[in-house]
Amino acid sequence: MSTKLLFLDTCSVVKIFVPEQGHDVMMWLLSSEAVLGYSVLLLTSTHVRAEFPRAITTMVEAGRIPATHKKGILLRSKGYLHSDISRLHCVDVAQPPGFRTGTNTSADKLIAKHNRKERDRTDMSQLASVINYLRCFTAGSLPHVVTSDRKFKAIARKYERVGPR
Repeated sequence: MSTKLLFLDTCSVVKIFVPEQGHDVMMWLLSSEAVLGYSVLLLTSTHVRAEFPRAITTMVEAGRIPATHKKGILLRSKGYLHSDISRLHCVDVAQPPGFRTGTNTSADKLIAKHNRKERDRTDMSQLASVINYLRCFTAGSLPHVVTSDRKFKAIARKYERVGPR
């Protein structure tokens, strides 16, 4: 059985801590059944780790979660986003080195190509890392981006079947 690499964006990580649609799926992906039974490996980026507190603050300001829950969510998130023993692995995709051959892209190129805004840089950095580096796993499953952002999902799907060149 090959390992299934799932790269979580900020929306997906938020669903671990906020009981909204998709929370149950995220909790299952973190379960022993998913990790051991289905060889699921969950990855996110240091960008998401940095963006997560801002996303929670935005949700509080928008009234989507009570202000009294913010501190608890941020404290619990440390066990997932700042721990070497978590089932959610944070990788640095800030400055991936360029390729000499093969597929090479950057957040800047993806933002321009797909007409995205600067606030989408984290998502585009994650997608660039999937395109550039994680596609080397040709013997196993190709990595997939997990998101509830419809526009980002549409962009990520364009690259799902793209292998190394």
